Amino acid sequence: MVGSYETTAVYRVPFAARWNGTEWTEQSVPSPSGTKYSSLDGVSCASSTACTAVGVSFSNASKSVTLAEHWNGTTWSVQTTPNDEKGEGWLTGGVSCVAVPSPCLAVGNTGKTFAEIYG
Repeated sequence: MVGSYETTAVYRVPFAARWNGTEWTEQSVPSPSGTKYSSLDGVSCASSTACTAVGVSFSNASKSVTLAEHWNGTTWSVQTTPNDEKGEGWLTGGVSCVAVPSPCLAVGNTGKTFAEIYG
């Protein structure tokens, strides 16, 4: 399970929890450097040691950027992700990982407005 929660500094940080068959355990998930808001919106696991979670982060300049994190069975780590030509994007449409070491597919949207896309 993934998402985000608010800290005492009024920042949103990514959240993940793992089910072991009996109970949920919170996992430590890093926030990308230079961000004040990060949220994970979808997760897919190809195995117990290969999960990818995706979402969005907002930089200190309030620019939305894509976010992906990888679970290796021990720790979560921030992955490099593409953004649109303005350097913005969201991966809030979900993610699917089928097998190891196959790549995952994530969907979302860009930082463009409707008018920028369709004129």
